[in-house]
Amino acid sequence: MNTNDVREKINQIAAEGENVAERVREVVESAAESLGEAGSGAQHRLTSLLSAAIDGASSAVSDAAPDQAESTLRQVIDGLGEGL
Repeated sequence: MNTNDVREKINQIAAEGENVAERVREVVESAAESLGEAGSGAQHRLTSLLSAAIDGASSAVSDAAPDQAESTLRQVIDGLGEGL
């Protein structure tokens, strides 16, 4: 799974607003598994994964209703933490 896939999937999850933390965790776990072994470039790949996840979430949250934006973003962050 590449960073564009992560960005799009998390954007969709955040926009839908259902089971956000759990679904984000699943995406992050899957993407992290595809990063490969630790070593050369691993830190850069992980940083790119997290950046893509945050970009996807922020796009969806900016379109969310004001009363849902904070909750959705919090759920995304929870899912990121659980997925790592």
